[in-house]
Amino acid sequence: MPDGYLAGEVGVKEFQAALQTGQRLRFLLLANPTRREPARHALNVAAGKPKDGPRRALVFDDPAKTEAACRDWLARKGELGGFSLLRFEVEDRGIVTVGKAGKQVPHAAIRFEGIVVVTDPERFLETLAAGIGTAKGFGFGLLSLAGAG
Repeated sequence: MPDGYLAGEVGVKEFQAALQTGQRLRFLLLANPTRREPARHALNVAAGKPKDGPRRALVFDDPAKTEAACRDWLARKGELGGFSLLRFEVEDRGIVTVGKAGKQVPHAAIRFEGIVVVTDPERFLETLAAGIGTAKGFGFGLLSLAGAG
């Protein structure tokens, strides 16, 4: 960074979350839920399988269909990420356009808020560190947590 950009030295504070199986936590997540479409007529020669196609946002003309798809998406992320969902709400925040390589790229902004239950503390910590979903470089995927009380 250029000199004088910050008022002082940048500090780093270590964070050690003490998570336990069965622990309930409130969460907030702004995500860009997507699915990968299969590519047509393309083959990943090295792997000998079809090449991945484009990503598509899980947003549909019918708000109920969007909510159901987003609920399923987050439940799958939870199974892989060491948590299950006790209860949560889904809010479609619309399309956010971000500049990337001189082009404007749209991202679906979906806000999730509710209660998670830790099923695998180690995997959940990995998920917490890595974020959830795509477009993390544009501010999506940060999982915020608080005690559930």
